[in-house]
Amino acid sequence: MSLKRKPEAMTSTENPDTWDTDSSDDDIISKSELKRIAESKQLLGKELASLSADKLNEFSLPDELTSAIHAYQKMNSHSAMKRQMQFIGKLMRNIDTEPVAHQLNLLQQQSQKNSAHHHMLEQWRERLLEDSTNVALTELMAKYPFLDAQHIRQLIRNSQRESAAAKPPKSFRLLFQYLKQMIK
Repeated sequence: MSLKRKPEAMTSTENPDTWDTDSSDDDIISKSELKRIAESKQLLGKELASLSADKLNEFSLPDELTSAIHAYQKMNSHSAMKRQMQFIGKLMRNIDTEPVAHQLNLLQQQSQKNSAHHHMLEQWRERLLEDSTNVALTELMAKYPFLDAQHIRQLIRNSQRESAAAKPPKSFRLLFQYLKQMIK
């Protein structure tokens, strides 16, 4: 950004407050900023490379970028992966990454929601199996009245018997599956 003096300020007494900034130089980006942008796009490419093939296909990416990401996912050599990631970063510089970043953010938020839901169901299962006074079952039924209490009690009893007899945890899994199926 260059500073130019306004014509009325061109006197023998120069006042820096009257200088005007040239608006045509506002679009100039520093070399450091260009490097930061390139690195951020490369990191976005790295996040895309960590996705499964099915999730990656949900993004509307150019074919060359998609094939470069698939090639990266198949590599084992650290140096080859580093070179390929640099190439992916170069390809990412040619596309508008804002919609890709937004879609990736939505995908990560959905994943976090699914993980939190999964943990909540596991906590309910653990509380149900550890509670001998059925307080947890009463709380569960108050919160989700559409559940079948009799079926849950049966799964709890069977799971406790299996645990005591050191049998495979079939009912333990069935209890979680039932909760997962019914509580969405």
